[in-house]
Amino acid sequence: MESNYLKEAFKIKRIPWVCIFLIFWSFAITGISYFFPLTRQILHQRNLPFDYNWAPLIGVFLHGRFIVFSDIIHSFGNMIFLFYFGILTEKVLGTSKMLLLTILSFFGNITYFYIVNRWGWGVSQVSWAYILIPFVLIYKQIKLQKFKAFKSFWIIIGVLFLCHAWIIMTIIQLNNMHNNIVHLIPTIIGIVFCIIWLRDNKEKVSIEKTNIKKIEYIISLVFLIALSLVLSIIIFNLPHELKKFEELKKEIADYKIPKDREELNKNNGIIPIRFETEMWPVISSYGRSINSSNIVPITIDEKWLDNKTLLITISRNLNQDDRYVKISIGGLRDMNNKKYNKNIELNY
Repeated sequence: MESNYLKEAFKIKRIPWVCIFLIFWSFAITGISYFFPLTRQILHQRNLPFDYNWAPLIGVFLHGRFIVFSDIIHSFGNMIFLFYFGILTEKVLGTSKMLLLTILSFFGNITYFYIVNRWGWGVSQVSWAYILIPFVLIYKQIKLQKFKAFKSFWIIIGVLFLCHAWIIMTIIQLNNMHNNIVHLIPTIIGIVFCIIWLRDNKEKVSIEKTNIKKIEYIISLVFLIALSLVLSIIIFNLPHELKKFEELKKEIADYKIPKDREELNKNNGIIPIRFETEMWPVISSYGRSINSSNIVPITIDEKWLDNKTLLITISRNLNQDDRYVKISIGGLRDMNNKKYNKNIELNY
């Protein structure tokens, strides 16, 4: 009787706790960002006036706000991806190895984010590690049955998902090397796990012989429960964090863009730039020019208070020793990715 690798894998009686964890928190965090839009900015780590070291931990669960159609595709596409590749991989590897694979992928990307000082979000920064073992199972099935393999619904779906992940997504993002690297890191880690798994199954692809030690299983569940508690605490504390933004908004409510140095100094060096539409909190084109004979240097900082307010802060009051300070901002886009046509030019 011919083996049916995918069918055998899906029939393994193991609860995919890691996948359940990722799916639940992805919907929870994304849903929260719909009701509290500022949460999205916090999790994106986009030039905020406050520091949130825990944001990368939650950012992995964020998938837009269900406003733009592409965000909906992003959210549900990743969830379907997890339902297929994630559950299949966890049933084959077991919860403890699946958790290790996920943690290594997560920290691999976190390390990359800190190196390039640019953040990413979405569960695909770990879920791409789950593609390799299903790929091997699909390949073995097609090799065994040839075209007959495509009579299976699961083979067809698997091939379509593989084409989407490795061909369509890669082509779409050819001009976005950052996203491709974010996907490449977990893929490489997944390859290593797949090689080890194949080494343990030299003669043939064995599925049922992946014994799971009870202690490893218990430790994995305890870890997932503990992490869920940490995430819950962070989420329940979010309203308090959002109040900080509201308080700062009230503090600068009467501030306008200063016309001259005198007004700038009265504003304590704060220049609020307000937009009528929600902006994507990224500055892709930024220039500054400072000419001063003062021994105290001038630093210029830019932070987004929310999606409609950009705060530029000059570190000290300007005086006669400061000949000029020029700031130029461009490359701004709104939340629908439409280019903001006006460049911002400030001269003091």
